[in-house]
Amino acid sequence: MRRRGGIDEILRATVAFPAVTPYDVSRRAGKRHTANDAHITAFIESFNEIGVPVTAAETRAYMGLTKIEEIRALFNIDRVKAAFREKFGRDYTDEDVQARYVAFQRVLFDTLENYSEPIPGLL
Repeated sequence: MRRRGGIDEILRATVAFPAVTPYDVSRRAGKRHTANDAHITAFIESFNEIGVPVTAAETRAYMGLTKIEEIRALFNIDRVKAAFREKFGRDYTDEDVQARYVAFQRVLFDTLENYSEPIPGLL
């Protein structure tokens, strides 16, 4: 059982979203998006790159963790762990976690324009 007001909630409240950003992630081509849409896509694509797919539901289950911890949690899903072991013949390591984190960041920033628009006058 998680305590309310613990460090997890403090971190989520203070670092989950920057106070000011020059991008509006809620509007794109007339569609409503959440900030999480880009993150979910980036997690899915970064795992697809190594041939070990994860689902949107699996990524949503760990929202609120730091991104690196979310990647660790995804690797720890029994199905994902087994798929990785089958594909690579070994268990995942911290190097694999770090590599997916780098891939996650690359995919996120490469596709951010699909989920956001600059706020007029800020750029």
